[in-house]
Amino acid sequence: ALATALVTTPDLLAIDEADSHLDSDTASLVQDVLRAKPPRYILQSTQYTDTRQASDHVILLENGNIRRVDV
Repeated sequence: ALATALVTTPDLLAIDEADSHLDSDTASLVQDVLRAKPPRYILQSTQYTDTRQASDHVILLENGNIRRVDV
């Protein structure tokens, strides 16, 4: 599903743990590809905080609380 999304240009791309089970080099490659050909909006859930580097806005859900995080 991720490969299909990367070769098309959807208006919204929802990704759940796209970098799960990937080594750091491959996870970086996925983020680079998303930055190179971005859809209009990406909704991405992840446990890794370094993903925020590729984000314009970050909403953090932590211990049942939601807060906006400055990028």
